[in-house]
Amino acid sequence: MKKILSVLFVVVISLFAFVACDNAPPVSSGAENFTGIAFSDVTVDYDGQEHTIVATNVPDFATVEYVNAGPFVNAGTYSVGVKINAPNYNEFTKTVTLKINKIDFSSDITFGDEKFFYNGEQKEITVTGTLPAGTTVTYANNKGVEAGEYEATATLTNVNYNTKTLNAKMTIVNIVDTAKNIMDKIMQRPDAWSFMPESFRMEEKAYSTDPSIDFSQNFVNVSDVKKNYIGKQMYVLWDGLVGFESFLSKLDLVYAAGETIANAYQQFINDNPENYTSWEGEVAGFKLKIELQNGTSRLLAGNSAFSIELYADSDNNVNKGRIQVAQNVIANYEMRDDYLKFTSAMEVSGVGILKQVEFVRNDDVVSGYFYEYTGAESVAVKTSAVIRFDEDYTVVMSAKRESDDLLVNGYEEVYSTQTGEMISAEVEESVLISDYDTHWVNVYDVSGINSVKAVKNDVDINPTKNQNDIYVNGSQDVFVPEYNTVAFVKTSRHYDIEMREVYYVVKKVEGDKTTYEVVKTEIPMVFVQEENIEDFASEVKENNSSAFASQPVLPSANMTVAQNYFAGLKELLDVIKEQMSYAELHAQLGTLHPFFQ
Repeated sequence: MKKILSVLFVVVISLFAFVACDNAPPVSSGAENFTGIAFSDVTVDYDGQEHTIVATNVPDFATVEYVNAGPFVNAGTYSVGVKINAPNYNEFTKTVTLKINKIDFSSDITFGDEKFFYNGEQKEITVTGTLPAGTTVTYANNKGVEAGEYEATATLTNVNYNTKTLNAKMTIVNIVDTAKNIMDKIMQRPDAWSFMPESFRMEEKAYSTDPSIDFSQNFVNVSDVKKNYIGKQMYVLWDGLVGFESFLSKLDLVYAAGETIANAYQQFINDNPENYTSWEGEVAGFKLKIELQNGTSRLLAGNSAFSIELYADSDNNVNKGRIQVAQNVIANYEMRDDYLKFTSAMEVSGVGILKQVEFVRNDDVVSGYFYEYTGAESVAVKTSAVIRFDEDYTVVMSAKRESDDLLVNGYEEVYSTQTGEMISAEVEESVLISDYDTHWVNVYDVSGINSVKAVKNDVDINPTKNQNDIYVNGSQDVFVPEYNTVAFVKTSRHYDIEMREVYYVVKKVEGDKTTYEVVKTEIPMVFVQEENIEDFASEVKENNSSAFASQPVLPSANMTVAQNYFAGLKELLDVIKEQMSYAELHAQLGTLHPFFQ
């Protein structure tokens, strides 16, 4: 019996030992290394939550001890260690890094521009929006008492956020200056002449006495012809500028009262410093209204003679104006530093005239566009023109009908930008069924022509005849052109000398008042057809032997300048001349503001 119990005891002990072996560390004659344990660096963005690093794949029989395990919430870089032990195993130790990145502040946090009125008290601008806990805001230049502009900064710092600097402008307005500043913005006077070369200004063109010459009585030395004239095509545009200046004289009356208006408006501001965006009053004989809204300013000023509406958009550097003198005498404009457009409607001798001039400046090159309708809408005669000038040449081209049977496709005049003197002209025209390309030059620029006399012959102008009998170089023989002939009938001329319509400016001084008068007259000019240029010298000499000892010489360099510009301007003219109808142009005049009604 004892033997049986002993055997059973041995069996039980053996079974116990066998079962216990399942959860015990492996038994080995030497220590082993742990394998498969994962414990690595971790990087996260700050989110207000707790973060740490935990070892994984650790055997159940091992013990784990962490060093500086956290958990961590704030942004920063932390070293986390671990020690893992088990019998018969070498100790596992490792140190890794937990990095919590800073994040950006919310875009809802703002630091905006603000404007205050000066009252002797300190003004201050601050950050708006919800700041994360623990945020510190450091301000610079965000407080002030005196009037002026303060460039303020706000620096946001927080252990969990990237430092952010915001910028804003605090403006403290001295209300003593406000009305004047507003008026200065509104009352920007347009200067159309600033888009033209200096040499074309009225005072630069002016002569102290009338330079017109009578060529009908005696021979006139061509050197006596005054060169600073305005040709017929340039005059179309130039006269538009002069007319616009006449409209602007009404603005000058308002400008003269500007200080008085500003003082009256200032008093209103002083009495209503928080609500001065709309004001009406009567000052210096004008009924007035000032409106301010969203960065724009508007002045309405009128009396029994005229009504003026001025508008300024300071943010976009745009000024506009509208002047109405009578029911159909209206002008308006829009301008920037590099742009000006003005439109006018008026009546001259019972005939309605509707005009628009537009200038665009691109670096040192200015381009201009001109439209004119003369007469009522249904029968109005339309003139279109383009102008371009650079530092060397000023070129104008128009499509203006000269007579019922003469259609001008393009009439170009070329001037020196520096002197304002005309160099040459070129005309493409259709007469009846024929097309012509004609070059015109100053008679004093043709070598060999020294003097000219022109006597009216009362002949109706047509493609083959001149209204004047021309004499040159003291000859008693009439200057003879060369003709094309069809079936023994003379048709067009290869060349000729004609009296051409030009305009001079005369300066008038009476006491301390200076005015300028435009005088229309005629001077002799030489023309030659493009296809007959090479034969000009020989044909003139052959047909006018009594007047020429040698062959005359055309100013070919001047003519070449005109040729170089012609094609480009003609292409542009063909495009723009169809772009503006009478109705469209008239609509741009706008309507009278209800305030004046």
